[in-house]
Amino acid sequence: MNARLEDILKLKAGYDLAVKLNQTTMDIRDFNNATHTAVPIADVDVMIIELGTNYQTLWAKKNTLLDQVSKATSLAAVKKIVW
Repeated sequence: MNARLEDILKLKAGYDLAVKLNQTTMDIRDFNNATHTAVPIADVDVMIIELGTNYQTLWAKKNTLLDQVSKATSLAAVKKIVW
């Protein structure tokens, strides 16, 4: 599951609005541009958590790799990095 931070924040904003309006479902558009109607709010909350967890995991991996590249002192050291 992939999403940009902006996409997660937009989904979270839509979720927050739906909750404030006492809605029990909301429509969402997925990564492939398919519309899903009447998605239960509880399911959207789970999606936000899963997307956020995935984003943070990828962000941490990116930073680890950038640190390894920064600390490499030779091309050979860079080539040894496991991407």
